[in-house]
Amino acid sequence: MLESRAHNQIAHNPCAPPYCGHMSVWGYARTSTTHQDPTMQLDALTAAGVDEDHLVLDTVSGATRTRPGLDRMWSRLSSGDELVVWKLDRLGRSTAHLVRLLDELGQRGVQFRSLTEPAIDTTTAQGRLLTGVMAPRSVVLAR
Repeated sequence: MLESRAHNQIAHNPCAPPYCGHMSVWGYARTSTTHQDPTMQLDALTAAGVDEDHLVLDTVSGATRTRPGLDRMWSRLSSGDELVVWKLDRLGRSTAHLVRLLDELGQRGVQFRSLTEPAIDTTTAQGRLLTGVMAPRSVVLAR
C-alpha cells in the first residue's frame, strides 16, 4: 500500500516538467530494506507540500550506487523545481557524494530542502550561505 502511494509514478505522469510549464516540488524517500517502514518519511514529505505524484521511494542500501527511483526523478528535475528529503542521509551515500549532488542541483537551478536539518534549505539566503560554506570544507574532509 505504501509503495503504491509513492510508486515512481513519474514515469506515467505526462504533466511532469517541462511539459506543464510549472515548477514542481519533488520528494525523495529511501529505506535500506523492505523491513523498514517509510511511512514517517512519506508523511513528512506530503506535509511539506510534496504532491503524491512527485513522491519517489527507493528501497535500496545507502551504499548502492544505482537507485532506480532517484535516477528517474533526477532526469525529471528542472530549473525552478525543489527537491525535499526527510533527512540528508536518505539522499547521499557519503558526505562527498551529497556535496556533489547538492552542487549539481544548484547548477541546474533546483532548490533543495532537508526537513530534519532546517539549516539545509537552499530556498533561503541563510541556507544557501550555509550550504556554500559547508561544500568546500566537506570536499577537503572527504579527501
